[in-house]
Amino acid sequence: MNVNYSVTALKRYHERSNKLDTELEKLCPYAPYTSVLTVIRHIRDRELKEPVTSQLITTINVSEGNASRTIAALRFLKLLDEEGYITPKFREIENAPNEEYPEVLGRILRDEYKHVFMALDPATGNEYLEFAEFLDRLSGERSPIALDRLKNIWNQDSDKLKLLIQRMVDAGILQEYLRSADTDVLRYSVAELYLYGLGMKRQGQR
Repeated sequence: MNVNYSVTALKRYHERSNKLDTELEKLCPYAPYTSVLTVIRHIRDRELKEPVTSQLITTINVSEGNASRTIAALRFLKLLDEEGYITPKFREIENAPNEEYPEVLGRILRDEYKHVFMALDPATGNEYLEFAEFLDRLSGERSPIALDRLKNIWNQDSDKLKLLIQRMVDAGILQEYLRSADTDVLRYSVAELYLYGLGMKRQGQR
């Protein structure tokens, strides 16, 4: 998941299923992924002292309006306890070598959000589990990703690939990327929730 963290995809799914935003808020506090990552990076670099509070993180350019939500999201991910102290799970991120850090954080994100999908809709949660093998193979790739690249990564024939992609589109994981005037290559973008959770990056991102 390297990691942007947002629940844009979940909110879209939530809206499609006509549930109240407050239900999703209880399950998974929304916070801009940039704010969550900012705090994670500063703690990982040992630039924040414990306890980590909403007031403290405003000193590292997290806006006051997002501070409380950011702390709530970190607690949801079990990276901070209720008192603002980092947890053993965060120690895994903190102690991971730079090359392993994205994978460790990605695993944590996948583990925690899997339960959110199951809580929102068991069918969607089951789809997540069904897609897990294919999603894991996207680690290190960039979004949007070309159809031919997906075929190579997933090792599916054309008919099976088409069905798999359509089911992921229906589940809110993929969406067809608008083609530009200078290319007719069919590409798909990955919802932000999965993008960073799977260790992917946007095209052009370093």
